[in-house]
Amino acid sequence: AAYDSWPVLVICPASVRLVWAEELERWLPELLRPRNVHVVFSSNDMLPQSRAPDSLGDIRVCVVSFAMARLLFENLSGRGWRSAIVDESHALRIHDGKPSAVTQAVLTLLRPIPRVLMLSGTPSASNYLDIYAQADFLCPGFLGGSRREFAKYFDEPTLSTSNHLVSGRCKRGWELAL
Repeated sequence: AAYDSWPVLVICPASVRLVWAEELERWLPELLRPRNVHVVFSSNDMLPQSRAPDSLGDIRVCVVSFAMARLLFENLSGRGWRSAIVDESHALRIHDGKPSAVTQAVLTLLRPIPRVLMLSGTPSASNYLDIYAQADFLCPGFLGGSRREFAKYFDEPTLSTSNHLVSGRCKRGWELAL
């Protein structure tokens, strides 16, 4: 609301879609009425097919889960979003050098949006290497040109029980934290 940058795409876990809608209406009552917040639960809740500038009608905020963002990628893309919020952005991960289908879809949706906020209370919930997708989106190349390059610099791999190298501990934790 402070940016006055509408329409906004909110991508979040499915379990908090309604919470987002309720909190938007609670905290921004002068700016948003229930008709201004569109929550996507299934393909039945797609946005209008038209891509005309006024095709969103009264919709100022669209709230969608990560999974539905991937499934409804075509419907959500090219809408002229001026802002986006990604809640629990640590869900955007790259495994074995490749982003998951959800991560790929979400990052592609976000690329043309001028203002993107990534929210996370646990930016590296399972592995510190998971922060690469978020950081590289926000500041390309800052942590290296690829996840492999990032891992090579920060990771001290260990040998698994099946004699494969797996990510180990962060050998430059202080630097990554900085």
